[in-house]
Amino acid sequence: MNRIEKYLNLEKTGFAWEDDLLLFTPNRLTGAVGENEKQEDHIQISSRKGKEISCVFYSSHYRVQCLDQGFVGREGKLPYCIDTTGLNAGDEIRGEFSILSNFGEYRVPYQITVKPVMMTDELGEMRNLFHFANLARVDFAQAVRLFYTEEFQRLFVGHDRQYYNLYRGLSVYPGNAHNVDEFLIGIHKKSAMVYEVAEDNLLFGRNAQGEEQIELHRKGWGHTDITVTAKGKFIRPEKEHLTEEDFEKDICAFSFTILPEYFIEGDNYGSITFTSDSGSVTVHIMIPKQKQQENEKQTADRQRRKLLARLMRLYLAYRMQPQNRTDILKEAEKLAEKLNSGYGRSLENRLYQVLILWLQQRENEAKWVLNHVAQSYLRGEIDAVPYAAYLYLRGQICQEEDTAEEAGQELLMLQEERPEAYLPACLYSRIQPDAESRDVFSVLEAHFYRGADSPVLLQTAFSLVEKSPSCLMKLESFEIHILWFAIKYGVYTESLAERTAYLAMRRKEMDRPLYCLLAKSYRLYEREDTLKAMCTLLIRSGKTKGFGKWYACALEKDLRITSLYEYYMMATEPGQLPPKNVLLYFAFQCDLPEERKAALFALILKNQKQLQDLMPHYEPQIESFAWEQLEKGNISEPLATIYRYVFQDPQKLQAAKKALLQVAFTHRISTKAENVCRVIRVQDKLKREEQIPLVKGIAYVSCYTDAYEIFLEDENGNRYQDSSLYEDKKLMNAERIFMRQEAEVSAAPLMLYAESLEAGERHDEDQTVMICNRLVASDEIEMTYRKQLAEKLMEIYYRRDDREKLETLLQSCDLATSSLQQRAQILQYMLYCEMDEQVEKALLTYGFEGVSPKLLAKFITRHLQKDDSYDASWLALALYTFRKGKYTQEMLAYICRYYEGGSRQMQEIMQAALRFDTDVLQLSERILLAAIFTQGIGGGQKEAYAYYVKYRKNSGLAHQYTDYIVYQYFVKQHPAQAEVFTVLEQYLAEEQCSLLSKIAYLQYMAKEETTYTKKQEELIRDLVEQVMERRGYLPFFRSFSGFIPQLHLYADLVCMEYRTEPGTKVSLHYLGDGGGDRYEIKMLSEVCEGYYVKRFVLFFGEKLQYYVTEEKDSTWQLTESGCLENNEAAPETGESRYELLNDLFLSASMGDERTKNDFEREYIRQDLVAGQLFR
Repeated sequence: MNRIEKYLNLEKTGFAWEDDLLLFTPNRLTGAVGENEKQEDHIQISSRKGKEISCVFYSSHYRVQCLDQGFVGREGKLPYCIDTTGLNAGDEIRGEFSILSNFGEYRVPYQITVKPVMMTDELGEMRNLFHFANLARVDFAQAVRLFYTEEFQRLFVGHDRQYYNLYRGLSVYPGNAHNVDEFLIGIHKKSAMVYEVAEDNLLFGRNAQGEEQIELHRKGWGHTDITVTAKGKFIRPEKEHLTEEDFEKDICAFSFTILPEYFIEGDNYGSITFTSDSGSVTVHIMIPKQKQQENEKQTADRQRRKLLARLMRLYLAYRMQPQNRTDILKEAEKLAEKLNSGYGRSLENRLYQVLILWLQQRENEAKWVLNHVAQSYLRGEIDAVPYAAYLYLRGQICQEEDTAEEAGQELLMLQEERPEAYLPACLYSRIQPDAESRDVFSVLEAHFYRGADSPVLLQTAFSLVEKSPSCLMKLESFEIHILWFAIKYGVYTESLAERTAYLAMRRKEMDRPLYCLLAKSYRLYEREDTLKAMCTLLIRSGKTKGFGKWYACALEKDLRITSLYEYYMMATEPGQLPPKNVLLYFAFQCDLPEERKAALFALILKNQKQLQDLMPHYEPQIESFAWEQLEKGNISEPLATIYRYVFQDPQKLQAAKKALLQVAFTHRISTKAENVCRVIRVQDKLKREEQIPLVKGIAYVSCYTDAYEIFLEDENGNRYQDSSLYEDKKLMNAERIFMRQEAEVSAAPLMLYAESLEAGERHDEDQTVMICNRLVASDEIEMTYRKQLAEKLMEIYYRRDDREKLETLLQSCDLATSSLQQRAQILQYMLYCEMDEQVEKALLTYGFEGVSPKLLAKFITRHLQKDDSYDASWLALALYTFRKGKYTQEMLAYICRYYEGGSRQMQEIMQAALRFDTDVLQLSERILLAAIFTQGIGGGQKEAYAYYVKYRKNSGLAHQYTDYIVYQYFVKQHPAQAEVFTVLEQYLAEEQCSLLSKIAYLQYMAKEETTYTKKQEELIRDLVEQVMERRGYLPFFRSFSGFIPQLHLYADLVCMEYRTEPGTKVSLHYLGDGGGDRYEIKMLSEVCEGYYVKRFVLFFGEKLQYYVTEEKDSTWQLTESGCLENNEAAPETGESRYELLNDLFLSASMGDERTKNDFEREYIRQDLVAGQLFR
């Protein structure tokens, strides 16, 4: 049972008279549905007059399915579901709903556009990167969240596709806001943020303390991430990190606190630095020292310290520079007097006075002052330093040996008692010149390593070295300080330089103090042994950078030093051509590290014209080195120069082709940025990115086509795409190498490069097939590009009719991730290979759009030949193909057997099927049912009725449809359908019809036919008799009076016909020509369904005015008015006085007096005869 049969009772008689109007909300469907979505909704249906509705639904497009078959009620819904699975953004679904109801058939058109699945945000749908930039400006945090979702990649279509590789490189670390900011800068939607301060130098008073502020201004928008660092203990910043929340209208009032407890006595300097991705801004802070008023004691102490410092300098000068001693002593005497007179005669001051007097050889005065010192100051405990000075002076001034010996012994005892004091040891060496110098030197050395670095100690140690050079046995920190002391005072002799060089050679490595000493020593005397010692130690220590001048100097002096030439090469700049002797040295064997060796060979090749005499010696080394490095896969800028030279020979190039291709695509990326640690390369069409650490600001990456992106990355995962931050240099001509080699490489990136060459030039198709096959099979290639190449291969195999390879390739296709166009093309290839199972699954999953209707028709036919049972999916596919204009007889038979839908669609199918002589019995049945259900009359019904009654004339549906057409013809006065009345005539002959059918048939014969067969006359005579017996005379019976004589008896009748809804109460109000203005009222009787008749006797020209009312909703409503008039001539039978009167009035109206007189005489004669007969 189909849908209509659920709502239409074929046993029901009678038909509705007055149609209602259905209302649809909405009455047209337009809108958009996302890709691969299913969206449900409904259309509200009601009637204008609120009558009960019976309706069924159909949809013309298989992607729009009705979720219910129909409903019965005063209002209802048409629920539907739109399925866009397999469609692309921009595709359209066009069709209509057909609603078949008891109030007619309606069509609600729909046009649905498939839209891309958009990300939504507070600004609405995000369709492109412009919308994303707008969101980022309003809500950067939301933009960051969306940036790292899979849906974001859908934005890279059309013009925005060019930024996809940029996105790939910047979306590696989810949640990284900096990289989102870089992306917006890279797509030119914003500029880098700029930060400025109102003042970059802040000066506060010494009394400053508490909270202060810095006004930080921001220009631009985007990710705000600022690190705050402070220098100076007296500065404490409020925050160490600033974000968007700290800015209001692009201004941050940054607070910091000044802590006076951390002030130093002098000027206090500090700073606060704001560091962001775009740079740093520093605010310098200064708090000057406070000028405090010194008291007299403080002033005196400060001045005394200055005098003592001057005296010490004079003492050292006296000891180290004998030639100036007279002047030194004069100045020292003045200072001593000033010290004693101005700052009191303290023990230290008086000792200085004694020392100066003694040095001036004023021994008596010195002895007197010394004795006074002994009597005045040497009581109780005193400090070891002044006491040691006293002992020394006593031993020197007093001439007795026992006194000197006694002072020396006391100094030794003092040294033992106070081991931390160095002065006793220093003075002991002077008072006992015969003491073992080495022992004293060791004691001084011990004091030095305990922290004593007094000039007096160094001067004493130097005097020991002068006295006994054997004290200088090594070059450690103490000895180096002594020698620097000698250099400072100009007493560093050439013999000391020689000793220094000798001792330096005994060192295992070089340190900074020794290097400085040797460098100074060489500058003073330019001794070769010093230079040799320095270079030897530098080489032992592996020192290169910054020391090339010493190696060069050694080469000039032609010094014999192991590895000198190698270290010279490693220490000099790579671009500098070495001297000839160096080149000669390496011409026979070069043991430099690989990097330096490559630099040397590249330099030689660049200058080979001026080094032609050396090239024969170098070429074998260079070639051997090139092969060695190539086998290791090494590449650098110098190596690229070497490879170009060595492999310019075609034979060598052919031998090295595979290895060369591994390095031929290398680019040198160099940067001066200090905060980055690695280089990232994102190659278009390659899945994985390449990460290379930066070494001395340089990294080598492989770029196989021009479509790539370079990023710099720091330790925090922040990436930088600005090309001004780095230099990108291509090292080799890969095309030259690749064009010469055979296409036998297997690495996916190389094949990618090969494919790019194929795209630009016309090559052998077999070569293209080989390249594409390898790329399609590689996991290193992005899936999207592999699909494109697979499509290319399919097209080639299809063109070559290579079904085996085409089918193999088709087996691996992923239809789920293919676009509609890609999927349609793949399905066409599958249909070509007759892969019916895969095609069926794909079509039922993703839809039919885009596939060749011709191939679909063949595919459907193959299936129907195996199985033609009902299947909704196969029926939808067959209908889709039919509507595309491609079908076969099997398809038409299948559609006719199972399809039900709108009348127009079913009629189109039937017309096509009839042209193929296809059985349409079931389809014609559904067309007739739809017509009865909707009470519609239209094209196609005639053919359906004719075909149906041909095989099912006696079925209930045939009778029902015949009654329906009869009703439409007789009651609703639609045009007659001759074929229906032909069938009806057969039904009437078999006495199987209703009274309405009989009356309608009589009217049809009276109006449409002029001649009748005898059989028809008999049928008409019988029907007229039956009708008159049940319902009386009807106006169109007059046409049959020629062969039904008794109908002449009704020639004086004029009938008023009225048609309305069956069962309605109808009253006739009429006013005749007899005069008066009062209407008479008669209730009309219903002859048959909706047909009413009232008979009047009117003569020719006589009129009857009337109007008709109907009872509707308990009230009488005027529905019709008019004038009834007899304008017809009576039949020429001559038997009726009524007819004679009619003819008489007609002749009078026409002005025919002669005929009028004849009718008057005949009427008088018949009247007289009648009077005589019926007296």
